[in-house]
This record gives sequence, C-alpha cells and structure tokens, in this order.
Amino acid sequence: MVPSLGSSKYVAGMVLLVLYFIYTYIMYRSRSLAMLEAEEAYLARILRADSGLLKLSLASIQLLIAVLLIIIGSKMLVAGVDEVSKALEASPIALAILITPLAGVLPESITAII
Repeated sequence: MVPSLGSSKYVAGMVLLVLYFIYTYIMYRSRSLAMLEAEEAYLARILRADSGLLKLSLASIQLLIAVLLIIIGSKMLVAGVDEVSKALEASPIALAILITPLAGVLPESITAII
C-alpha cells in the first residue's frame, strides 16, 4: 500500500519552484542565460505592449495560462488512460507507459515536419 503524501507534495512542489527561480536568477546574473535574440511574448505582440513592465506582466500571464493548460491537459490524459484501461481491461500503468511517450513525441514530430 502506498502511504498518503498529504500536503507534503505541495511543499515539495513549492520548494522545487523556488529553487528553479533562484537558479534562473543566478544564471541570468551570470549572463549564462543571456539571449542575443528573443521573440516577444505572444500577448505582448498582439496587444502591442511598449513598456518593459507591461511586457513582463503579459509574459507572466502567458506563462501562467500555459502552465494551467498543461495541468488541465495532463489531468485529461490521465483520465483518458484510465478509461481506456478499464474498457480494454488492461493495466493502467502498462497503457500509460505506452501512451504517454507518444503524447509527448507527436507534437514535436509534427512541428518538425511543418
């Protein structure tokens, strides 16, 4: 039986998120993440943002929307794998091992072809 993680998974997630931001800050300060050319965030382009703070705010909103969509999509993927495994009377783990890599590779492959 798997022990219940309770709220510790949220604490671990927050710690990892904070560590990521610290890492990004350190890399930015050391110029390891310096980019010579970068596209503006999509929202900044379509709203024709001109100030730096507005561009940063729109990029943050765009990032938040993307993360939320990834969370929603992953929950849908897990629910779909669960339903298919019940319908096929197969192990959900076995199907997840087969389907999940395909779900990750297909968009990249289609992008490469286009």
